[in-house]
Amino acid sequence: MKLIHVNAHQKALVFKRGDFVNLLHPGQHWLWSGQTVHLFDTTKPFVAPVDLHILLQHAAVHEALHVVQVNEQEIMLLYENGLLKQVLTTGWHAFWKGIVQYQFAAINIGQIQIDDSVGTAILQHKLV
Repeated sequence: MKLIHVNAHQKALVFKRGDFVNLLHPGQHWLWSGQTVHLFDTTKPFVAPVDLHILLQHAAVHEALHVVQVNEQEIMLLYENGLLKQVLTTGWHAFWKGIVQYQFAAINIGQIQIDDSVGTAILQHKLV
């Protein structure tokens, strides 16, 4: 057995032979032989060590994450604690719930139109 410590701003995923076993919250935890652990900083976006959809089948993981899907012809504005931080593109994105407060705003870019006069003004401005 092995003792690990998960800090206050961390979560941990435990795997055995490549299969997800458990989500650990802050504190001290014992791991059995053959188990591996992946520590995550909950103030950063979640990057799954295995396919995200596999992990989301487990209620504890699903409840611990904000998961957003950005469809084709969309962008998603990501706000952290009320400030615009990033523009997310097509795909699935996951963020830990808790310390950082996230808000998301989807924008359909397939229907954006630029008036010719505005486009001309923009081109003239760039050429000057």
